[in-house]
Amino acid sequence: MAHLVYIDETGSVGKGANKQKLLTLAAVLVHEDHVQPLAEKFRQVARTHLGWVPGDFELHGNEIWNGTCHWDSLSPAGLIAVYEDAISVINDLDIDVSHASIHKERLHARHDGGMDGNAYLLALQFLLEKIDSGYVGNKILIADEQKEHQLRAVKMVAELQD
Repeated sequence: MAHLVYIDETGSVGKGANKQKLLTLAAVLVHEDHVQPLAEKFRQVARTHLGWVPGDFELHGNEIWNGTCHWDSLSPAGLIAVYEDAISVINDLDIDVSHASIHKERLHARHDGGMDGNAYLLALQFLLEKIDSGYVGNKILIADEQKEHQLRAVKMVAELQD
């Protein structure tokens, strides 16, 4: 049996990232038996709040928070209800969430800017160490997007396995 480990970050890229003090990687650990029920329950969240499920459906917290994309017709109270329903899915399926954060200003100050480009890799290292020590069995890592630092991280993990 294995856990699928879905990883995503906040505070590293995009609008306003330079004003965000923390780079945080979060991981959702889904036992392989819960992968399909999780997907179906998230689709049900969309059905409940949108009345339909978009063909390209993926539950993006940023879109919900900002009321963009498919969520632009919902009121602030409606958007909060979407979050509450999504969190209840995670609770109902007993899915674990873990995270690791890097304080970007402190990292910059401590290493005179020399490690700024490695903030993601450091957070990933801390997160994977936490997950590895806390969960027995195989884990399959799934990163949200293929960015340069994520590709380097995958290569680094492969080298460590060798």
